[in-house]
Amino acid sequence: MKLSNLRKGVLRLAELSKVFVAQPLELTIVVFNDYPRVVLEEPRIPPLGQLQTICNGIRPAGATDIGRALKMALDIAGREENEGKIVHVVLITDGTSCFAPDSLVYGLTRWIGQDTNGLPARMSIGEEPLVHILKTCGSLYVHAIGIDAAADCNLLDTIARTARRGIFLFLKDDNINALMGTLFGFMYEAVDSETLLSLRIDGEAVMTRKDVVLRVCNPPIPCRVPIERIVVGATKIEAELVVGASTVSRAITLGPCADEAVRNVMDPVCAELRVRKLKGDCDKLVAEYLGQRKFDAAAECNACVRVELAEFMAKLDVLEALKFGAEAIVELEAQHKSILAAKTDPVLYRCLEGRTLSGACTARNNGLSLDPEAGASLSDLQSQLL
Repeated sequence: MKLSNLRKGVLRLAELSKVFVAQPLELTIVVFNDYPRVVLEEPRIPPLGQLQTICNGIRPAGATDIGRALKMALDIAGREENEGKIVHVVLITDGTSCFAPDSLVYGLTRWIGQDTNGLPARMSIGEEPLVHILKTCGSLYVHAIGIDAAADCNLLDTIARTARRGIFLFLKDDNINALMGTLFGFMYEAVDSETLLSLRIDGEAVMTRKDVVLRVCNPPIPCRVPIERIVVGATKIEAELVVGASTVSRAITLGPCADEAVRNVMDPVCAELRVRKLKGDCDKLVAEYLGQRKFDAAAECNACVRVELAEFMAKLDVLEALKFGAEAIVELEAQHKSILAAKTDPVLYRCLEGRTLSGACTARNNGLSLDPEAGASLSDLQSQLL
């Protein structure tokens, strides 16, 4: 069933490309088990009949060497003829990694952690360190997709976290076709240029050249970028956005609000951002506890966030924020039940870990998601292509 759905997904992506895009799109398909191999590499997407034949020839066999497969995909993306192009690498697997990824996990973990100098040679597979490519290539998107409970979600999430533009998603295999719709919608709408954001508050830099993802879509989906430090009594905010070779600067002067009733009402967008942050922080901590099999700590973390969220909502009178917060509480209650049940159910445990890591990734990417069930995070085009 998984391979059948994957074939359908590839055909769906090709079909959408032919319908929506006038210029030719290049498509490369790499299949892998013990070793990766290229089964398609064309300067334009071939006719669906030819692609169907290629997909039908893919058969499951051997182990799952994610490291060598990713190395081959990045080598292809990094060729000289691809310089300046936006490249989307979509890694889909339903298996636990073998062989080289042990060193890959070690290297990626070291990179994300404290040691970013003198990384051991075993981090790299072949001659090019994967971490360096993932971390520095601004024109590369890496979509790491885990399907089914057997998928190595921790490795896939680590790859996504290491990539400069990385998205991890865990989903059921019967949702692959819908995933290709949300993926194509995002690829179609994403601004094909490196975008860097800098912010200053009262002359003090609070964000410097942060890489952000901009989309041209309907309805407009804001690029929500959290600021870690808020300056009390700030009077001026300056923003600079670099898109490719263009630079746009804006400045906003803040003034005191004389109307106390207005001053004490929280903006709906700010309220929603607060709810998103609470939910995202919860997913991140719960995922960490689940990775250590600390189920009680995960359940306690979930319960504390639900209490904090309920207390926050009690102070609101913004209808949109109240509705959004109520939905988040329902999701957290379902998560709490799953945590308790996962203690004795290995399959549920792996699925819960994958879903929680997916939620943390969505929060990390400021709400960006390819999840077909993401609802408000999807544009109209993505929703239509499900």
